[in-house]
Amino acid sequence: MYSDTIYGTHFHACYELIYIIEGICKISVNETFYNLEEGELFLLSPYTIHSINIPKNSKTWVGVFSEDFIADFAKKNKYKKYGRFKCNKTTETFLKSELFYQGKPEHYMLISCLYMVCNECFKNAQSYDSGIDNKFISNVIKYISENLSENITLAELSEKMGYEYHYFSMLFNQCFSTNFKNFVNILKFQQACKLISD
Repeated sequence: MYSDTIYGTHFHACYELIYIIEGICKISVNETFYNLEEGELFLLSPYTIHSINIPKNSKTWVGVFSEDFIADFAKKNKYKKYGRFKCNKTTETFLKSELFYQGKPEHYMLISCLYMVCNECFKNAQSYDSGIDNKFISNVIKYISENLSENITLAELSEKMGYEYHYFSMLFNQCFSTNFKNFVNILKFQQACKLISD
C-alpha cells in the first residue's frame, strides 16, 4: 500500500495491477494520462511504459506479478491492452479482504484473486489491440540490456536485428511508445536501481 509516492517513467517485464483504496492516483500510460478514483483498477501489460503519482492522503495498492500467475489470461490476451475499470461490489469486497491489504496472500488464493481481477478487467475495461510483437520486444530489450555500456544507436540496432531503419524506427515507437534515447535511459536507470539494491 502506498501514499504520497511518485514512480517516474518505467516499465516491467511483468504485469502490474493498481487499485485505488482511498483518494485518487494519477498515472501516465504510453503518454496518456488518467486520474483514477477510489475503487478503480488498472491492469498494465508487460513492457507498458508508465508512471504513477499517488498524492498525499490517498492510498493505492500496487502489485507487480509474473504472467505465470495468470498464464491462460496472458496467452489469450497477448496483444491486448486494457484501460481503467471497476469490479462489481461483491468481487471488490472479496478482493479487499483477500488481496488488497498489506499482508501476503497464500499462493493459490493469490492466483484465484488475480484471475478474478482478470475476469472483471475482461468484462468491464475498454480494450484495444496493441499489435505488439512480443518476440520483437524481447529481442530489443535483450540486445540493449546486454550492451548498455556501449553507445548504441537506433541505426546500429536496426542493422543488428536485420530491419530497414525507417521500418524499425516505426515498429520501435509503436511497441514502446517512446523514443529510443529515452528508452535506453529507462533501462540504464532500472539497471542502476538493481545494482544499488543488490
